[in-house]
Amino acid sequence: MTSDGWLADTRISYDAVAGSYADQLRDALAGGPYLRAALAVFAEQVRDGAGGGLRPPPSAGAGGFLVAGRRV
Repeated sequence: MTSDGWLADTRISYDAVAGSYADQLRDALAGGPYLRAALAVFAEQVRDGAGGGLRPPPSAGAGGFLVAGRRV
């Protein structure tokens, strides 16, 4: 498999589950004010840092971080 094929396969598999994953995690932070606050501080630091944009750490799950990141 070429790297292009691997990337396309990965994108297709992520797209296939993205909606249901987002639905499952939509309210994941609703009962966690300290976690929401920590995520907001992290997002502010990253946004104001040298990277110029919000990026998850390598260990972050794709859906949970991205859904929460939209709310920050």
